Amino acid sequence: IVSLVPESKSGGFGNQIQVELPDGNVLWISHLKDFGDYKAGDKIARGEVLGTMGNTGNVLNLDGSKPSKKALAGGAGTHADITILKKGKKPSYANKGANESFFTAQQVKQYLNKYA
Repeated sequence: IVSLVPESKSGGFGNQIQVELPDGNVLWISHLKDFGDYKAGDKIARGEVLGTMGNTGNVLNLDGSKPSKKALAGGAGTHADITILKKGKKPSYANKGANESFFTAQQVKQYLNKYA
């Protein structure tokens, strides 16, 4: 594990685990309820549970509105984002669509299937 990033420092991604992959790309798993039993620098093995899906950080309803605190407390918006940051790139959020910092959703699916 490269790092555990608490909600207060993730820039809207909520609780986030960042895992350095063997090829130098970095897997981000965001919006987690908790981190499991890990600390920064731990190595992980295939099949380990890294955390619990949650609704930390910026979570929106399908219409783009923010859920109420009561709805969030009840589990509304529970999910986990899976993102892969390309090797040697710094995150760029200027373009919400595809950009050179991150793999597209289809590329992430193909990438993860390659290692499954």
